[in-house]
Amino acid sequence: SSVMPASERALPLRPGLPPGKLSNGVTIGVLDSGLAGGWNNSSDLRPDLLGTDLADLARISGPPDVPSQAMSGSPADNYLDPVAGHGTFIAGIIEQLTPGCEIRVERVFEPEGDVGTFELAGWLWWLMSTAHPQIVNFSFGGTGRGILFELLIDVYHEVGDVVFVAAAGNEGSCVEQYPAALDSVIGVAGLGPSGPAEWSNYGPWVDACSPGTDLVSSFFAEFDGDLPRINGIDSDDFEQWATWTGTSFAAPVVVAALAREMATTGCTAIEAVERVIRAPHLARLPDMGTIVNF
Repeated sequence: SSVMPASERALPLRPGLPPGKLSNGVTIGVLDSGLAGGWNNSSDLRPDLLGTDLADLARISGPPDVPSQAMSGSPADNYLDPVAGHGTFIAGIIEQLTPGCEIRVERVFEPEGDVGTFELAGWLWWLMSTAHPQIVNFSFGGTGRGILFELLIDVYHEVGDVVFVAAAGNEGSCVEQYPAALDSVIGVAGLGPSGPAEWSNYGPWVDACSPGTDLVSSFFAEFDGDLPRINGIDSDDFEQWATWTGTSFAAPVVVAALAREMATTGCTAIEAVERVIRAPHLARLPDMGTIVNF
């Protein structure tokens, strides 16, 4: 779905959460579109939610993501690129639900959201070598397979006890999507206000489901694109917040739940999976997995 500016009535995911940091050394990796503001916020695009002081710039870090980049040799325009702000939105979900984690958002996508599996393998190796996350978020997927990428996931999971969480996809299909369908990955479907979202993929390969409809999270601090107003609505005028729908954003809800279990109990990421997703007493939906809420 398309990202939209958040309305004045929109609420953050946990508006009653008291201020303060819950994390005790939990590090989360995100392979995505980069981070608004980049390493030092030199572009002034970083939203307030993610923090703009030196400590937060170090804690929530990544190479810069900008609203509009040149594509296929064409000059940059002032239209919002398809995946621009995607990683910033995901980092904001995690920060809202489990504030204080270290979050590294690597930029792996081209402006339209495409990336090869060989490149993904290289970026995953780089992320693990530099940030050493205990949990990694993959808000992407497809039916294609990448041997080296999948081998690295298996090795880091089995040897390094790293937990990988991936979006199941938004086609309303039961066809297996990768990496979500891998045994070493927690595949996450999306929920709507009253149950499974009709757009969410599903199947026995899905491990968990969480809210993914009209979520509100951080976006570029300020961007006003050139799309014309429609019925008086400016659909690409953003100030700090946005609304977005998809399993891309259900996945970090699960990531945040695992991180919160780690931060509050001192358990490992593997132990958090057993408690938050695998425990037999938890509520489940057929072909959607364990329900993980805010």
